[in-house]
Amino acid sequence: MIYSKTGSKIKHSIVVKDVEANYILATDKFIVDYYLSNFENIKYTTFDVSRNTSTILTTLTATDFRKNPSSQAILIKKLPKGSELQYLDRSPQQDSLLVGKERWIWLKVRDNKKQEGWIWGHPSIVKEYY
Repeated sequence: MIYSKTGSKIKHSIVVKDVEANYILATDKFIVDYYLSNFENIKYTTFDVSRNTSTILTTLTATDFRKNPSSQAILIKKLPKGSELQYLDRSPQQDSLLVGKERWIWLKVRDNKKQEGWIWGHPSIVKEYY
């Protein structure tokens, strides 16, 4: 059971109003999604964290911010190193940025300007923010 900062049990109606609850849900979703990324094409369901406004991730290097989860997708912009991002979801498939290189999932994120897009989720690119 998840509790709000006021100590009451989280219900759907108060999750939209409780910033801390949204942070907890988004963080937990990222952890579950990250673990499941080890299993390509796994089918599963996790909770909706579209209301999350908390920083969950930060970029370790400058990286491409794309419209869709693909290295061929339209480039929205280049995110600088240290960009703080709100985690929203992961791609169901793994992808490689270079032919023959390591495959990894894509992460759907929102930047500090509320723009949503996708970044390659490899640990050399992004890390969980604390």
